[in-house]
Amino acid sequence: MCALKATISKLNPSAGTLSSNYSQINLEEILNTGLFNFEEAEKSAGWIEELSEDDHTPETKTYEISSFVYRNKKSFDLRRFWYYIQQNSPNNIMCASRLKQTLTHLK
Repeated sequence: MCALKATISKLNPSAGTLSSNYSQINLEEILNTGLFNFEEAEKSAGWIEELSEDDHTPETKTYEISSFVYRNKKSFDLRRFWYYIQQNSPNNIMCASRLKQTLTHLK
């Protein structure tokens, strides 16, 4: 988390950060605040450095972010998946809030 805050600070030094548990946050603190100024942000040293690098590494690779969409004629069995998560507890699933909300109803 410290690396993420450092990156945000580097790209936009005037940006504030908020911490939360389980994504619980007051939406008024993040929506329509009018605090972001694109013209000001693009002049920051971190922004200029990031855009001028010839060998840019996308954040998806840097932070190993991935996602997928399950498509199959056979419907997805949420109970079996919930059982798999409970038994194997994969540590590479970091954020699946919608999935968690859905699976919580199966308990």
